[in-house]
Amino acid sequence: MNSKLSDTILLASRAEARVIKTARDQSQWKVEETLENPNGRLRNRDINADKPGSSFAKFHTPAAGHTAHRLDGEKDPHEVKAAEFANRIAEFLEKQRHKNEINDITISCEPHFMGLLREAIKRKSNLKNVVWVKKDLLKVPLHDLPKYFA
Repeated sequence: MNSKLSDTILLASRAEARVIKTARDQSQWKVEETLENPNGRLRNRDINADKPGSSFAKFHTPAAGHTAHRLDGEKDPHEVKAAEFANRIAEFLEKQRHKNEINDITISCEPHFMGLLREAIKRKSNLKNVVWVKKDLLKVPLHDLPKYFA
């Protein structure tokens, strides 16, 4: 995918992130760190079990039928939890960069989460050498990953 292999690869989703250190000898690639976000796998109703919910519209019209409205004005709970996790990942990467443990990085994740992570990294990190790959590779076994980054 890129001509120069990054020294670090981050595979991320809204539920998990894995930091992989690369080497020329692909058999020496290793998982350095795993960050987990259990909220990334929950349903909205499980995230908001104790918060105000939705209400049906007061008036029923033939054209509109019954309409549900949020009572609290909040954003989608999954989106909020995913953005929080993206911020946590960005803070972790900045700490690693500050300790000189990351020189350059390739980040691979599904497109929607990539947008959240890009924004978080812009706000919370000074990472400069970032290659972005729009592909969720978290389920790919470690020994098969090198072919995606050759």
